[in-house]
Amino acid sequence: MKRATIVVVVTTAITTLFLIGLAAAQTGSFAGLGQPILVTIEQAVPVDVTVAIPQADDTVVTATVPLTIGVNLQIKIDGASVVAVEPAADAEPVVVAAEAVVDEQESASDDGQLLDAAGIPYAVQAPDDLVITQVTSKSTFNSTSIVGQIENVGDQTYSFIMLSAPLYDANGVLLDVGGGAASTSELAPGKKTAFTILATVPYGDVASYELQIEGM
Repeated sequence: MKRATIVVVVTTAITTLFLIGLAAAQTGSFAGLGQPILVTIEQAVPVDVTVAIPQADDTVVTATVPLTIGVNLQIKIDGASVVAVEPAADAEPVVVAAEAVVDEQESASDDGQLLDAAGIPYAVQAPDDLVITQVTSKSTFNSTSIVGQIENVGDQTYSFIMLSAPLYDANGVLLDVGGGAASTSELAPGKKTAFTILATVPYGDVASYELQIEGM
């Protein structure tokens, strides 16, 4: 017995435009920005299902049936801030939801020591109105980078923010002092900015570090 051949022709495209905002630090490296974003897309897509049925005389009889297929898609975007998620102009109505995936950006050890998202202990020296909202450290080309976000919780506008970070080994010996700056030139009250600090020491040698923040 010859089996029918089913051909599915999608008549409506599914196109969603993601505009990702990435703030670049003055070093040229991209800062680790924002919390991961989970984008959920739900759309009903009309399709034409064409069934081709071979006959005994080698002819083919076709029949087309319109159907609607439900599409449910989730995309997780790490290390970026989603500025907008919107369907393309020619797409059918679509339900799009974007939400932050809440990851614990910092925690504390049993002795009260702050830990970054990578589990590395750190301390902070900063003005009271400049608060670290998230921070992590990682290996970058056999060096160390520290990326995070600062929020201005006061009523003063800062025109410039400079950061440095002494890095220490497991014995408390100073390995290097990394330097960096915020990705924006001005930080108004209630606003946040990303930052990147780079150091030449291998990441595997770093046991702890201290974030030193100066604003003016």
